[in-house]
Amino acid sequence: MVELMKSYKVENFIFNELSQAEKYEELINKYDFNQNQKEKIYEGLKDNLNVDWYAKPEFDSSQMFWIYKGLKNNNPFVRFYAKPKYNSIQMQRFYYDDSVDFEFRMFKKNLINFEYKFIKEYEYNKQKYNKFDRIGYFND
Repeated sequence: MVELMKSYKVENFIFNELSQAEKYEELINKYDFNQNQKEKIYEGLKDNLNVDWYAKPEFDSSQMFWIYKGLKNNNPFVRFYAKPKYNSIQMQRFYYDDSVDFEFRMFKKNLINFEYKFIKEYEYNKQKYNKFDRIGYFND
């Protein structure tokens, strides 16, 4: 079966969605990105990511890569390292969960404490209500 596909070309990049092509064109007309930066923006748009996180001239292509990778993989810490003050090595360390920032360490500590409390509460409730299963309250 032959299927007609519509695509949109901006510079050397092909987009399937008009909105992606328009967003790309808007960004490259607004800022003076180099080719590597443009490729990272293109990749993010193709993956339906919010490229506004990193489509900024203050990020080089390596920094853009780590922000892109964090967004693509739903890394919860991307909001901490998507800042121009961090170089690509620091961003990589954030991505791989190697704490380099006090604010990040505090967030991580609070998240771990929350998870620990949640697990303990779950185990307590499981033990508390499991006895009803043995008596037959919750069994059909």
